[in-house]
Order: sequence, then C-alpha cells, then structure tokens
Amino acid sequence: MQARDSSSVAVVHNSVGKGRLSQIRSRVGCPDTCLLSNLPIVAGQYHFPIDGGVYFEITVNKMTDPSKGGVIAIGTACRPYPSWRLPGWNRLSAGLHLDDFHKFFEDPEGGRPCFPLGFPPIMSVVGHTIGCAYSFYTGTMFFTIDGQRLPDAFTGIYLQNRSGIDVYAAMGVSGECDVSVNFGSTSFKWLEGNEWRWRVDRQVRKLGDDVGDQEELPAYNAR
Repeated sequence: MQARDSSSVAVVHNSVGKGRLSQIRSRVGCPDTCLLSNLPIVAGQYHFPIDGGVYFEITVNKMTDPSKGGVIAIGTACRPYPSWRLPGWNRLSAGLHLDDFHKFFEDPEGGRPCFPLGFPPIMSVVGHTIGCAYSFYTGTMFFTIDGQRLPDAFTGIYLQNRSGIDVYAAMGVSGECDVSVNFGSTSFKWLEGNEWRWRVDRQVRKLGDDVGDQEELPAYNAR
C-alpha cells in the first residue's frame, strides 16, 4: 500500500495484483477538490473501436450529509483542470454529483436532474456503487447505480477534435468522504462493464512502449 497525501485529501493505492484499486479519503472541512487519474482513459493517440468504450466504478463508504456540505462527484475532465472545481463545472468536463443527482457538462450553474422526475432510486449513496461509462462511437456518457444502467446523461461529447484532447477519469469530493475507486482490479457490479470492450486497460495498453513501467490501470493522485 502506498499513500499520497495533500492538506485535505489522501489517496491510498492498493498495487497488489493487476491494476490498482484507489481509496480516496477527505477530511472534515475539505473544500471542493477534484482528482484526476494519472493516465487518460480517452486520448488522441489511442485507437477507438466502434464498439464499447471505457467504464469505472466507485463505492461510497462515507459522505458528509449534503445538508452539511458533503459532495461526491464522478465523471471526466481534461488537463489542465482546476483542482478546486468539481467535475462537470468547467470546459470539457462532465460529472454526476451524488449530493443531489444532478448531471453537469461544462455547467457551473447547478446542472440538470439526472432523472426525468427528479427522484433518484436511492435516498443516500453511502454503501452504494456508482459507475461511469463513455461510449467511443456515439460519445455517450451514462452512469450506473449498483449495476443498473441509468438513462443516457450526455450524447456526442468529446467527439470534436478528439485527436487533440486527453480525457481523464475525474473524482470530486467536498467534506469528509471515503470512496473506493475501481478501474477493473475487481469485478464491476455493472456486468457488461466486465466485458473486454468496456475495459479501461483495453485502451491504456494502446499506448504500448510510451507508457513504460506505468502500463497499468489508471489510479488517482492527490493534487
């Protein structure tokens, strides 16, 4: 186990076995903080097949009550991305915020409800697993809850000038949180995500020798 620590957020990497399972822990009073994977999950130098895409999951172990400022967000972003802005708020960034289940894409104004009627299927995210998927062919992003696919959140994102951008997995926290991030080190709850066509390492390996010793699943760093 290796820990990388900042003033408010600590990231622990379990490097045993293939890939990494990251644990993100934020302290009481942690301000809005965004963390990006160390390797892009969608990059201009990758080959993009017409089937599948990339998928990863988080399991929420702890989150401060939203009424007291607790937020966890899952999504994607491009570097450079401000570390004090949650996923989805800035340019070329998408995210689902788990305090109110609003979805954001380049939207700093409150986002839109992820569910047509505005009512999520769960009252609290603690103890639940949330997934994020991106389809290469359609540019569609959707999320899952405990293995159940939700309606498409965004369509056609990251398609323009794709060869010139690198897209990273993004995690946002505010307040005291504890989150496990899984890029495929263990089985996904969304069963289709375990198929090779949705695996992150299917794409990361396309980098070949350019990755060198880092040819493994992405992990998170505390910035």
